Amino acid sequence: MKARVPTGRRKEDAAMPKQGGRTSSALSFAILALMLLTTAAGSYYVYSVWRGQTNTMRSEAIGLAESAASFINLSDILALEGGPSDLHKPEYIRIKSALMQLKERTGATFAYILDIRGGRLLILADSEPEGSDDYSPPGDEYSEADPAFFEAFERNEGILTDTATDRWWSWRSALAPVRDGSSGICEALLAIDYPADYWTASVNRSVLPSVLTVISTMLLLLALYSLALRTSTLRSTSERLQQSEGLFRTLFMEAPLGIAAMDDDDRLSMVNPAFEKITGRVAEELRSIEWGE
Repeated sequence: MKARVPTGRRKEDAAMPKQGGRTSSALSFAILALMLLTTAAGSYYVYSVWRGQTNTMRSEAIGLAESAASFINLSDILALEGGPSDLHKPEYIRIKSALMQLKERTGATFAYILDIRGGRLLILADSEPEGSDDYSPPGDEYSEADPAFFEAFERNEGILTDTATDRWWSWRSALAPVRDGSSGICEALLAIDYPADYWTASVNRSVLPSVLTVISTMLLLLALYSLALRTSTLRSTSERLQQSEGLFRTLFMEAPLGIAAMDDDDRLSMVNPAFEKITGRVAEELRSIEWGE
């Protein structure tokens, strides 16, 4: 009778595994919810950094173009006819020299002056040396220009174009009006070209640390979630084993039939009360003798 487990105790033990399972499930759910929240917050954070960097680069590119346009002598531009005759004019030479210096100092790919004459958008001067594959002679029509070039004339303000492809490459162009000092009217346009892939790479480089931070956080939470699942599984397995062991002991000890277990040395390692009653010996005495006896 001493081996019997009280009924109240068995009910309490049976309830404990469920409580542990609920705790593990709640922890796993909390970590999963945190992962989802981190994904949403991280995505918004990366987008905010990307947008902020894009706006900063846009403002800097337009500001640089507007600053450079303010130093260009409008009278030199108005003296140009937009044709081969401009090549030997001192005004053209001064503008050409200024554009070449601007390109060198800013690291841009192209810098050039445009004007609308006869309804056509003409390149009056550019930063490329004569004979270069990228050189545009005076009066070269820029027929594939993005509509933003005409918009910059109309709005009389600096603009950064979206990515556009022309005969040379794919670009993003910073446009700034060259204004009449007295009337403020846009008389010409300064354009500074940046390769689209360079622009994209610059933005991506600035966003990369933010992306790595979010990914690292997600990996950490994923590791915690995996650990919580593994802990929950091990705990559940342990609880089931404890339940099975408790059930086995109860059945073993309370069975009306005599039951005994023998170890590798042919000795009885475990006997139940019914076996003790049948043999007339206690468990300690039975464990000290061999089976054959």
